[in-house]
This record gives sequence, structure tokens and C-alpha cells, in this order.
Amino acid sequence: MKNSPFYSLLPKLFFCVFLLFLTIFKVQAQPIVNITVEPNVWGVANTVDIQKVLESAATELFSDVKAVSNISILVKPSKDGVPRTLFTKGPNGEFIVLLATKDRYWSQYSYQFSHELNHVLSMNKADSQTANQWFEEALGETASMFALRKMAISWKTNAPYPNWNSYSASLSQYVEDLIAKDERKLPPNQTLVQWFTENEKSMRIDPYQRQKDALVANQLLTYFEDYPAGWDAVTYINQTKPTDGQTFQEYLENWFNDAPEKHQDFIKKIANLFEIKVNCHSINLKKM
Repeated sequence: MKNSPFYSLLPKLFFCVFLLFLTIFKVQAQPIVNITVEPNVWGVANTVDIQKVLESAATELFSDVKAVSNISILVKPSKDGVPRTLFTKGPNGEFIVLLATKDRYWSQYSYQFSHELNHVLSMNKADSQTANQWFEEALGETASMFALRKMAISWKTNAPYPNWNSYSASLSQYVEDLIAKDERKLPPNQTLVQWFTENEKSMRIDPYQRQKDALVANQLLTYFEDYPAGWDAVTYINQTKPTDGQTFQEYLENWFNDAPEKHQDFIKKIANLFEIKVNCHSINLKKM
């Protein structure tokens, strides 16, 4: 019986059923991230080693991202010492990320690159800085802490190279030292809403106030660690083109309405941190 044609067809049959399952339920793995590192411009660091570190950061941050499939990134050194993601893409549609580090400071590569990966996810129709850019900078800081914490765990047993497993302690120390800084903590007897009321105006004018962005990020981190698919939700930021005069509530409402229903409770929780109520503009049946 086991030599019959029926049994020989079973593997193919199971494979076809599996493909059908993927099609019906739209199961999708995390995005394929193609990272190209400009060679021979990072001090004593080997280009391949840098790529391994950056790939590790992307793997941890994108583990629950389903809304995008393929991302190509060209990584180059920043000439002015400021890491950033350019609004203008490269000739082949790749994102261009500039990092301000060199040699073998793997924690610094991971920290900066994870921040910029948040911008890669959230850029969408944004093509210039707007008044709520500070929130995306805070998300970038959150992404850095999130990825470093996960890398510190995975590298204990699954570093890019076996002899790098011991570096997990350095990654952990780096991120925990950042989180513990006094400048990232709310002042005594002050809530986030009270602090935000005092600081929102200046942050809308200058979104690159790192201490303030980091303070907000410390408040956001727990929510993303509890719901890692929050990074999938981030891909829906700026689906509606942001405007400079937009209030933070309007910005969050656009995010809420552009995101699928599965992420809307998460976005509400983020809005609630600032005591902002987001309203549904209309029902989009495609997102049900």
C-alpha cells in the first residue's frame, strides 16, 4: 500500500494545502530587509560585521511587522555627525540611512539604526518636517530601546557569530543605562500630561530636543514591549499626508483611522497616555 501512487502524491498534496492556507489567511512573515553598507568608511570595523549587527536590529524590531514585505536600505556614514533617514530615496527606490558612528561600537550602531528604522516604517507620505515630528523622534528612541533589549536577549545564545554571544551583556548595559538616566524620567509629582502641556509648544517648534523625546520614549516603551505588533501599527503613520498646522490630536486621529481595526486599541492606549480621545472619521470596510 505504501508504494502506491497515492502515497507518493501526499507530500505535494500537503504542500498545496499549505499554500492554500497562506493565501486564504494572508499569513505573512516579517519583511525581507536588504541592507547594503557602504564599504571601507567605518574605521576599523569590517563592513560584513556591521551588516550583521544592523540585520540583527532589523530582525528584532520587525518581528511582528506584516504590513510591508520588502525593504531596501543603503547605509552610509553621516558627514555632519547627525544620524538621519533622508526623505529622498536612492536611484533604485532604496531608503538612505546615515549613521554617525564607526569602529566596533556595536551598541551604537544598533541604537542609531533602530531609531532610523522607525522612520523607514513611518515615512509614507511625509516629505518634510512637520509640527508633530517630535512624536516620530520619540518613537525612534523607543525603537532603539526596544531593539537593543531584544538583541541583548537573543545574542546570549544566537549572536551573529558564536564568539559574539558575550556581547549581549554590553548591549543590555548600554540600553539599561540609557533608560535609567534622570533626564528621561518625569519630574517628581508630575504626570506625563502635565509635563506635555508645558513642553508641547517647544517640541512642535524644535522636534529634535533629544532629552524631551527620550522622556516620552521611556513612557512609550512598555506599550510596545507588551504589544510588539505596535511596530506594524507604526507603518500606518503618515498614510494621510501630515500638515504643519495639524494638532497632535488630529495627527493621532489620522493614524487611528488609517490603521486596521486590529491595531486601533493599541493606538487608543497611546492617545490615552496624553489624555487624548481619538475619533473614528468613517468606517473603512477594507480594514474590518
